[in-house]
Amino acid sequence: MNHETAQQSAHCKTTSAAFDRLRLALVILLTVFTAELMLGFHGAFLRVGGLSVRYLLFALTFAALYGGALVLILREKRPLFRGEQSVKGAFDRLDLALFILLFATAVWMLAIPVLKGTDVRLAIKEAMCMLVLTLAFPLKLFFTFGKLSFAKAENLVLILTIALGAAHILLYVGASVRPTFVESVFRAVLRVFGNTGVMPAIVSGHGYLRVIFPCSVLLFLGFYFFFAHIAAPRIRDYAVLITSFIAMLFTVTKALWLGSMAAGGFFFCLLLADAIRRKVWKHVIRFVCVVLCLLLIAVLLNATLCHGILAIRMRNTFRLSGTPSDHPDDSTTTQKDPLEELDEQGAVISNMTRMEQVKHLLDKWKTSPLIGYGYGSYVEHYLRSTTAKYSYEMTTFAMLMKLGVLGCIFWVVYGVLLAVQAFRKRGMLGGGALCALFGAFFLALNTNPYLFNFIGMGLLLFLHLSASVPSKEECP
Repeated sequence: MNHETAQQSAHCKTTSAAFDRLRLALVILLTVFTAELMLGFHGAFLRVGGLSVRYLLFALTFAALYGGALVLILREKRPLFRGEQSVKGAFDRLDLALFILLFATAVWMLAIPVLKGTDVRLAIKEAMCMLVLTLAFPLKLFFTFGKLSFAKAENLVLILTIALGAAHILLYVGASVRPTFVESVFRAVLRVFGNTGVMPAIVSGHGYLRVIFPCSVLLFLGFYFFFAHIAAPRIRDYAVLITSFIAMLFTVTKALWLGSMAAGGFFFCLLLADAIRRKVWKHVIRFVCVVLCLLLIAVLLNATLCHGILAIRMRNTFRLSGTPSDHPDDSTTTQKDPLEELDEQGAVISNMTRMEQVKHLLDKWKTSPLIGYGYGSYVEHYLRSTTAKYSYEMTTFAMLMKLGVLGCIFWVVYGVLLAVQAFRKRGMLGGGALCALFGAFFLALNTNPYLFNFIGMGLLLFLHLSASVPSKEECP
């Protein structure tokens, strides 16, 4: 009897050690994948055998997570469907909404394009990035069963957000000293990895410096982490906020600025409501003081490193036509600063282009308002990209054209459920911080194609898990 017990004990220890090694491998793989997603710029910076490292890491992460989830289910010996302790009990209605959204994506990626004559290859190319969201299901199991720590995952994302902000700041300051600095840095990194990757595009403004990449949208996370810990901010929360704010200024991108301002305004309203309800005003005072400090930083940077372009860009945000000063023959006008004139002209062109784009997208949507034309579709006589014909800056209008009213309903329902569950799981301030992040992202993607790529879906995955993963007290 003792011999059998000893054998069973040895077997349990061996099994436990094997699972610990599997969990360690998962942690390393998830860390590397997350780091590449947040710091890998456009995703093709590093390649192996002609294939993007990002795609390779995703394939490995996908296989490891689903394989590990199967091992976890067998090891835990939990029932599949019955009871709160079951595998089914680990998921909630937000997970169900995500599953339905992914199923609808498959329909609008494969069936609708065939029905409407859209190129299925383009549909797959556009929507395939949504596979990132499928990682939510095995991750939810690991987090809910306590085999991985979501708090540690959040800390990793926070540290990487600080690194992302610092990289933007370094590149901007370096380029201010030497115009070719950004290109030199990228070429040096590419040489280290054998020149197999593709250098990220360097966006040049109308006579001014910009440091903006697809991953720049992740700078919104800096605001989220500070908002989420407004009750007792840690040093790292202040650090991630300040680095993200400065980096966002250096992108010289109005969509990111407006998104962050809207997020701040929304969260401030929640703080006021919470303060009135609880009669505790210290969070409001802290928030106002921090905002004033950030505004001071913006004013100082505008007057020094940015040479006034921050104020110029904000003044021209919604400009749709020139001003009388555009006519130098008019003796009653004064001569404008050349930089302001250039940006004004660029803003007019950009805003008018977006308005024209909306018109074309709506015109095509009207010909198939219910189901649209499927992912990968585009307006035949109006392309914004030759390499990705389906890509448009006005993402919501493009989605309406592609998915129709019926397809967009799935997205709307998912977004509403995400917001509701964020407040239910995280409380007023924690849920408000998540909704502020979601709102900032939504506003930014309305004028830029930030959603349908691995980075956009990665941010949506973070939002989903933050609103869905139970606290330690709720874990079965």
